[in-house]
Amino acid sequence: MILVENTSANVTGVSNLQIKNGYQPKNVILRPGVNQIDNELWESMKSISVIKSMLENGNLKVILDGDDAEKASESLNQLHYTQANKIIKATWDIDLLKKWQSNETRAAVLKTIETQIKQIETPVTNEKTEMFL
Repeated sequence: MILVENTSANVTGVSNLQIKNGYQPKNVILRPGVNQIDNELWESMKSISVIKSMLENGNLKVILDGDDAEKASESLNQLHYTQANKIIKATWDIDLLKKWQSNETRAAVLKTIETQIKQIETPVTNEKTEMFL
């Protein structure tokens, strides 16, 4: 597993990725913020021009890889509080946040996860949006 951060405001899709011993091509969507990607998919993705370009211009950054990313796919406990909070604040995947929440023991990190989940789940309303409803 690898954690990458899409720092652009755009969703980037990569389709028909071939992986070793893979019978079906895979599709990957990189949403803004932190994304989890399987190692084999990442190896295929790195050679694609749009991904290379995003890496070169800083719109895509590898946050964690190797054993650290494998551990972080389940829990952020092994990360320093500052790094864990930075990753949480850049994550918009509610399922991943909830997985981290269920395995987290530090109160401050739990609070950051809770705040991020609320931010995602709370609809934005103001006079301009209500006018169109």
